[in-house]
Amino acid sequence: MTLSARPVTGQDINLAARATRKALELLLAEQGASFPPLATMNAIVARGASFQREELVRFLASALDVDAQTVAMMLHGLQTRGSGARRVVPERRDATRGAHT
Repeated sequence: MTLSARPVTGQDINLAARATRKALELLLAEQGASFPPLATMNAIVARGASFQREELVRFLASALDVDAQTVAMMLHGLQTRGSGARRVVPERRDATRGAHT
């Protein structure tokens, strides 16, 4: 007898991803952590020092579906705790105005 496997659908992949994310969030919660800071640190490690701070804020705001101010506060918190966010290249200054861009 030949068994044929049911094809994997996008819905199957989505359910597996959601279940995996939920399991990760539960494990993080046990350690007093949460997903957004983990995603932030992963992004920093993946891109290394090549991230400009404003690029990282835009990327994470979009990826985490939060506003830029929330991301900036999270980065500040990670930096305060020494969680590696220090490696992010500081904001560029506009040489003509001396302001952040």
